[in-house]
Amino acid sequence: MQKSMETTASRGVIVPVLGAPGGTVENRRNLEIKEGFPDTAISVENVRKVYPQGSVGIEGISFTVAKGEIFGLLGPNGAGKSTLIRLICGLIQPTSGRTLIGGVDPHRSPRKVKALLCGLLQGAPVEPNMRVLETLRLFSKFYEHPLDPDRLLDIVGLSDQRMSFLRTLSGGQRQRLAIARALVGNPQTLVLDEPTTGLDVAIRHELMTLVRRLRGEGRTVLISTHYIEEAEQVCDRVAILCRGRLFAVETPEALVRRYGEGDSLEVALSKRLPREKLMAVPGVLGVREVSEGTNGALYRLTGHSAEHMLQQTVLALFSTDIRLQQARVIRSGLEGAYLQLTGERISS
Repeated sequence: MQKSMETTASRGVIVPVLGAPGGTVENRRNLEIKEGFPDTAISVENVRKVYPQGSVGIEGISFTVAKGEIFGLLGPNGAGKSTLIRLICGLIQPTSGRTLIGGVDPHRSPRKVKALLCGLLQGAPVEPNMRVLETLRLFSKFYEHPLDPDRLLDIVGLSDQRMSFLRTLSGGQRQRLAIARALVGNPQTLVLDEPTTGLDVAIRHELMTLVRRLRGEGRTVLISTHYIEEAEQVCDRVAILCRGRLFAVETPEALVRRYGEGDSLEVALSKRLPREKLMAVPGVLGVREVSEGTNGALYRLTGHSAEHMLQQTVLALFSTDIRLQQARVIRSGLEGAYLQLTGERISS
């Protein structure tokens, strides 16, 4: 059974850990992180990943994560988040560049890294006929200094389900158990790959509250997400990813201040309209054609007031045979900053 568990770990589902976290730390939103700084938990140094068929998964990404920080990877599906996490965990080799966990290269010293970091990747398997407590006790056997499984179930809110079979758990309960499974080895650094995908808002909120608690215990959390509100509300700093490229690394507040000026309005029209016609609409300061197809065209308008732009766009189309099929307002928050940086929006 032990051999089977190690095989599962080597495939990148759960990376076991042997270390123990440090003491509590303060919120590090304003901490400047430098390469080689003692408080650095994760370093990503000019990492590039090219697949055998020639497609580029990651293009020259560099950033650092401080100890005791919640660091977010924000981007849509296909942005390269999961590839980057697998590179950080040492589960796949970069084409060039390197990643360091606490100053240790995961490819040169995998055993040392496994004493520092645990990664919970998407699609972690479960045995449906095992019980919740039984599962955690089994995983705890593979660590030198594991956390107490009963205490972990209290932390993740599964005490009442400790004797339940895994097949009877809800989606949210399974995800809480998956996080407990990742925590049972008492890691210094926890890597979570889109842990709230497919869960309802209430359960997502509960899991993010748990992530904050982990930070309060002095643990470092790297979390990938395509939910704007998660990155904005939970993360100390955010890395903006799109199409395998890194566009910015800042606190959410700094990103909004620097790139979130003005509102955006997306309008889907039944027919293509020349850009100059939309630029002539009162209140519109910029126009970008996002897509064009047989069913019409999608445009992104920028200006100071989305409501004013929408009203004036409707008036401008009134005397034409072009219909407004759909409109979407993007406020000047982190979503607006992401849009300004990448030219794309994230679809949840």
